[in-house]
Amino acid sequence: MARSRTLRALSFISLATLTALFATLLPGLSGTPRQAKADPTGFASTVKIIAYKYTSNGYLLAFSQGSGTLTDSSGLVVTNNHVVSESAEEDDAYDVFELCFTLTATSAPQCGYTASLVARDANLDVAILKAHSLPTNGVALPYKGNPKPGLNDALTLYSYPATGGETLTVTQGNVSGFVEADGIEYIKTDAYVDYGSSGGTAVNVTGQWVGIPTFKFSDLGYLLTIQEAEPWIDAHKNDAVQVNQAAKTALEHRL
Repeated sequence: MARSRTLRALSFISLATLTALFATLLPGLSGTPRQAKADPTGFASTVKIIAYKYTSNGYLLAFSQGSGTLTDSSGLVVTNNHVVSESAEEDDAYDVFELCFTLTATSAPQCGYTASLVARDANLDVAILKAHSLPTNGVALPYKGNPKPGLNDALTLYSYPATGGETLTVTQGNVSGFVEADGIEYIKTDAYVDYGSSGGTAVNVTGQWVGIPTFKFSDLGYLLTIQEAEPWIDAHKNDAVQVNQAAKTALEHRL
């Protein structure tokens, strides 16, 4: 889903887990779903993330692109680990990140904001970035205490999939079921997701953040539940920011 690599997100799912996913796909549920409504805060909370590597000879190279959610007025952005790193290896994170914010439904994203890594977890596939500056009208979306959606509940997804071009893409769907993979719970949804949607924002009908688009399998998207991510975010949101000063300076000069 991070647009730099085909099936990037699936690199963290074992063959046994994929087999289990096949077995747990639920048939369509009866009943009429509630119509999801696009919440205006989703536009200003969902960010495009462009990841850069700083080479030993001083070149700054864009390597990957994904999505994230601004969740704190201080500039904390939650995303997937596979958006911020090349692999699960501890020292394999990208060096600096550019953030782009969409502030209205029809505007192009406003780029030029830099961020650095705070923490990441390969097993949960979650990471935290810290923006060094923010637009004045960016909106932080709380992650704590949000309810778990129910079967057939309506969802709205905000993200930057590769197929959506450079602007924010808003898709709607329903909760198709739930699945546990490697001890982690995911929401299954028929809402459209694609490479680049990773780390985006899934909200319920009242605009509460309920899931993080993490991977797709066949025609279903899989969202990490916020309940799964919440304890880890609480434990690591105050970790020291890992600033690669040379990479940050190079990106600021380019922007």
